[in-house]
Amino acid sequence: MTMSREQSRSVLEYEAQRKSVLVAYVLWFFLWFVAGHRFYAGKPVSAIIQLLLHAIGWATTVILIGWIPLAVWAVWWVLDALLIPGWIRDHNMRIVRSIS
Repeated sequence: MTMSREQSRSVLEYEAQRKSVLVAYVLWFFLWFVAGHRFYAGKPVSAIIQLLLHAIGWATTVILIGWIPLAVWAVWWVLDALLIPGWIRDHNMRIVRSIS
């Protein structure tokens, strides 16, 4: 069975726009300090908040209160590992809905 030109275009469009859970986890693991996984998942506001929380935490560790924002950030970062598959699935489903 062959695809029509429209179906082929839709598949190519989906492949060009879809996001990968694997890439998100690689960013989560290696770019944790800049919230790379959140930027990739299309969550720039929370990524900036997470980035600022991390930076403020480290900047204020000298006066010991920095450990509180760092603890909050660490819990948030670990919870993100559980949320990544849902974010990517939702993003990819939005693409499917917009194409069809």
